[in-house]
Amino acid sequence: MIKNYKPMNNSKLFSFILILLLTASQASTQINKSTIKFDKEIHDFGEININGGDVIHEFTFVNTGNMPIIINNVKATCGCTTPEWTKEPVIPGQTGSIKVSFNPKGRPGPFSKSITISSNAERQKIVLKITGTVKTDGGDTTIEGLVARIKREYKFAIGDIRLKNSHVAFNEMVKGNTKSKLVKVANASMDNPVKMSFQDVPEFLTINFKPEILQPAEEGVIEVIYHSALKDDWDRVIDRLYLKVNDEIPKNNMITVTATIIEDFSELSADEKEQAPKTYIESRTYNFGKIKQGKRIEHNFVLKNEGKSNLIIRRVWATCGCTAVAPKKTIIKPGGSTHIKTVFNSTGRKGNQKKMIKVITNDPDNPRITLWLEGIVEI
Repeated sequence: MIKNYKPMNNSKLFSFILILLLTASQASTQINKSTIKFDKEIHDFGEININGGDVIHEFTFVNTGNMPIIINNVKATCGCTTPEWTKEPVIPGQTGSIKVSFNPKGRPGPFSKSITISSNAERQKIVLKITGTVKTDGGDTTIEGLVARIKREYKFAIGDIRLKNSHVAFNEMVKGNTKSKLVKVANASMDNPVKMSFQDVPEFLTINFKPEILQPAEEGVIEVIYHSALKDDWDRVIDRLYLKVNDEIPKNNMITVTATIIEDFSELSADEKEQAPKTYIESRTYNFGKIKQGKRIEHNFVLKNEGKSNLIIRRVWATCGCTAVAPKKTIIKPGGSTHIKTVFNSTGRKGNQKKMIKVITNDPDNPRITLWLEGIVEI
């Protein structure tokens, strides 16, 4: 019989068993681990020739765990990389590999491609990368290479035609001046020549295609000449041209032409300025307060001519949500006045509103006047 023996109570016995189980579990986890270690996870090919054919790199890895490693799948970001990998299980201490090939044909410039590895290792997903720069040495002169470059560099597609930009911005133009802009264009087809034309070209624009017919993979320009003297408008103007390709109308064929046509007062003499018209508007802002949604607000801005020659209202236009009606009298004699009627429709609007009305005149000190309608629309 053992002296001084005291049996454990149930609580202490349970704690002791729990500790043994946790220790065994941790030991099992430490033993049964599949770990993978690559020699490197990024490979830089440096500079490679576009016509030099495939380049290949083999990533190697070691199973540093205690369980076999199985590579389930290897996926590249694009078809230009073709991965191969060790298909059989890699036992602890042994090596495996991921072979990656990259085809530079038709892909000039820097590149960075990712290869994602899925396995049963602790790091279930590992991303490898290949990088480098494809040198053209005069460019990939194959039809495939040329078309591939065109599709990368020319972002706007209209049928087989590709444009560098679909917006021709002339910015500020003094009335009477002529400006020209070039739009770079290319034929992204590998076998079809294309002839370009525009529907209903306005008289103030002249369009020249250089060349008139683009051969497959050929680049050219569309010259747009803006004759502002022939444009019967002022300030910010927007026009739309619709491109035809081989006399057909493709989808998304609109090209936007914008300009801001202004009057040049820089050469006026001191006497001419003294004799010029002068606009006066008592208040350039009308606050309509709070209104219920759906209500229409009308307001007349009174415009006076305090100068010494006729004031000409060249244009009145408004932002979305309100309309401005050009006055019947667009030539105001010295001392005379007129009003500009504005209407705000609050349907579908809520909260704070601030709408702009532009008035374009021949006043050298105030050629572009801004008026405001503002208030709050409640539901």
